[in-house]
Amino acid sequence: MRKMLSLLLVLALCVAVALPAFAANGDETAEPQACSHTYRDVSRVLKAGAGEYINANTCHRAYTVTQKCTKCGYTRTVTEVSGEISLHDFNVVDASCNGTMQTWQERCQYCYYRTVTTHYCPGAPHIAGNCNYLPI
Repeated sequence: MRKMLSLLLVLALCVAVALPAFAANGDETAEPQACSHTYRDVSRVLKAGAGEYINANTCHRAYTVTQKCTKCGYTRTVTEVSGEISLHDFNVVDASCNGTMQTWQERCQYCYYRTVTTHYCPGAPHIAGNCNYLPI
């Protein structure tokens, strides 16, 4: 009888330890369940291409924000779109020249808005397609 009771106690202990492990699904994070997180920003980095277009002159920029819980130390990363209105920051992605005028295809690095602008070629006049003054 004593052996049976000991065996039942060991079995009950094993089940008590094993059940929570089987109950967790593979999608859960290591986030402590008992903590009601209070986050503070640890880092904030501009995120290219994730901003929101407003108009031809402006956009909202997006940031990758790393946050850490002040209570348990759990860390998470979120994308946050700024409420601030910013001017587009264009990069030239393609350019051509007809010998007098250059055509620049530009893209905002924050919201990926595209525009085409023309500029007088500083090396004009010259043969079209043979321009040494293109920005890229």
